[in-house]
Amino acid sequence: MDENTLIDVGLRIVSALIGVVVLGWLFASAPATVGQRELRYSGRLKMSAVFCLALAAVIAYGATFAKDSDRIWAYSLFAFFSIGGIYLLLETFSRQVRYDENRLYDKSIWRGTERSLAWAELVEYDYSQMNQWHIFKTGDGMKIRVSALLSGQEEFMDFIERKFRDIGFMED
Repeated sequence: MDENTLIDVGLRIVSALIGVVVLGWLFASAPATVGQRELRYSGRLKMSAVFCLALAAVIAYGATFAKDSDRIWAYSLFAFFSIGGIYLLLETFSRQVRYDENRLYDKSIWRGTERSLAWAELVEYDYSQMNQWHIFKTGDGMKIRVSALLSGQEEFMDFIERKFRDIGFMED
């Protein structure tokens, strides 16, 4: 397979993935219902994902003009930015976290289905400094992780503190 064919195939795959994600985001996102609040990734983070993929495409194109000895480095960079960009694109466009007075809802492309936990079922809460996410755990072992990078954190934390006091999970 010559280099132009390889680049053409790579660009088609990236384009198809972007199309699938955008269409999925447009049609699969359930809007928050009355009384629910929603956390989503910011537009800046979503644009970072698109930028990574665009940079990968530029690197792949530039690799065709590189010397044979440098081509492996160019393809390595292409793979790095492609994989990172695809992951970031899928995560930022598909993650949906909603919450209300009764439940916490989580929808992700990695699980495929929406999960929820009732606040009354909560048995453990933790925050991972390293991963920057809130971890909510139920008695049956189900965990919902809420990234600190989602927009609306201040309102969410105020809600969590109030909700924890209401259900007796946290002392005043």
